[in-house]
Amino acid sequence: MRKGGVLNIRIAIVYNSAHGEPVARDRWIGWVPVVQSRRLHLIANNSRYLVLPGVGVPNLASGVLSLTLRRLSQDWEIVHGNPVLLAETFVDLSRFTGACYRAANWRALGLTRGYPKSGRLHAHRSFDCDFDVPLLPRGLT
Repeated sequence: MRKGGVLNIRIAIVYNSAHGEPVARDRWIGWVPVVQSRRLHLIANNSRYLVLPGVGVPNLASGVLSLTLRRLSQDWEIVHGNPVLLAETFVDLSRFTGACYRAANWRALGLTRGYPKSGRLHAHRSFDCDFDVPLLPRGLT
């Protein structure tokens, strides 16, 4: 959105290298540990996604997710030297529903084992939902 000739950015999205822990993902793909260690570089983790309030554009969050997935593999290959076959993210269900991921055709694979998160006042154990979406059909096995 433009305000006074200045572009106001209200969305931030970040993809990083994937983690080696999600059991639900590896079970869904069919990877055994030795295969997982050789193919983990083919997965990108959507580690941050922020849509600031007040934008007022219907379906913006899921639309942006869909647009980033169209470019993710080719952009990743330019930077890292290999394509991405799967994108994943983890949604803290105590704070969010994951609706924008579901609307963008990401699949909820199951809960993580949970890990402690430290807040300002106390630590709590969060069980996140693992959402994944394949970027190339049948490209994971």
